[in-house]
Amino acid sequence: MREGFDLRLVHGVGLTIAWGLLIDFAIMCVRYFRTLKYYKLAHTLLFILINFTSVPLIIVIVIYEQKPIFHFFKHMSLAKQVHTVLGLTTLFLL
Repeated sequence: MREGFDLRLVHGVGLTIAWGLLIDFAIMCVRYFRTLKYYKLAHTLLFILINFTSVPLIIVIVIYEQKPIFHFFKHMSLAKQVHTVLGLTTLFLL
């Protein structure tokens, strides 16, 4: 891996864009653009993009950390525990 290249940053930025920005556009497609012909297609494609972005970014960070997640779970801070639970729940629900 290159010096200074951090997969955690890619994970954080990628998922922030997907779940913080793209999901808003997907919801707005249905809420405000119902008069347009392809609003359902735009909504569907945005959610597919979000899902196909989320799964690899979650898997990559789990592999990158190379720690058994649940073995070290009790030693994590509360914020990391919550983040881990929400991230893995999202992965399994997708």
